[in-house]
Amino acid sequence: MRKFTAVLLLALGSNVHLYAEESVFIGHVLEQEQIESVRACEEGVVCMRIWARWTVAIERNLRGPVISGRVVAARLQHGDHTSAYLARIRCFTVRPIEDADERKLLGVNYRLLDISTSGDQSDVEECSR
Repeated sequence: MRKFTAVLLLALGSNVHLYAEESVFIGHVLEQEQIESVRACEEGVVCMRIWARWTVAIERNLRGPVISGRVVAARLQHGDHTSAYLARIRCFTVRPIEDADERKLLGVNYRLLDISTSGDQSDVEECSR
């Protein structure tokens, strides 16, 4: 039951924005891997989602609290992205995970909320919206 509750809270939390402020930045993906230890769905059902751990190198902060260097964040998604698509992603939106149990379960301090292939000079305004 506890495992199901954790899965439910994480799934609901992926669509609910809490109180921490979002950071938006230009960067590039260093790694994306499935978090094998965390189930995205209840046991025994067909599941079309996974939790993924993203490592992103930050090149330039656009909005929100400044983060420098690298950020490691979790994202609920349908599956792994291809390396060609990962290379095109330039804009990232993350939010700190405030709940200590969720941080421990996912093994990261941030939730990756949004990604975009925007990020060239002409697209910075759209990326930072």
